[in-house]
Amino acid sequence: MQSRSRNTSIYKSFPEAEKHLRKEYAEQEKAGSDEISAVLWAMRAERRAELLYLGLKSKSSSKEGKDFFQFMADFELGHYNMLDKIVEDLTDATDYLQN
Repeated sequence: MQSRSRNTSIYKSFPEAEKHLRKEYAEQEKAGSDEISAVLWAMRAERRAELLYLGLKSKSSSKEGKDFFQFMADFELGHYNMLDKIVEDLTDATDYLQN
C-alpha cells in the first residue's frame, strides 16, 4: 500500500511527467487502433477478392479456368489468414496479463 501512495506522490511532485506519460499512452492506444483498422480493411479486401475468384470459377467452363480461379481464391484466403493472425497478435492480451 505504501508503494501506491509513493507513486501518487511522485506524480504530484512531477505533474509534467504525468501529463507526458498520459499523452504518450493515449497516442500508443490510438496507433494500435489505427493499425487494427488498416488490417481489418485489408482483410475485407482479401475476402472480396476471394469471393470474386470463386464467382469466376463457378462461371468458368473449362477445367483450367476453374483450377486457375480456385488457385487465386486460395491465394487470397492465404492473405486473409495471414492478416487475421496479425489482428490476433495485435489484440492478444496475454503478454499484459503475464507481466
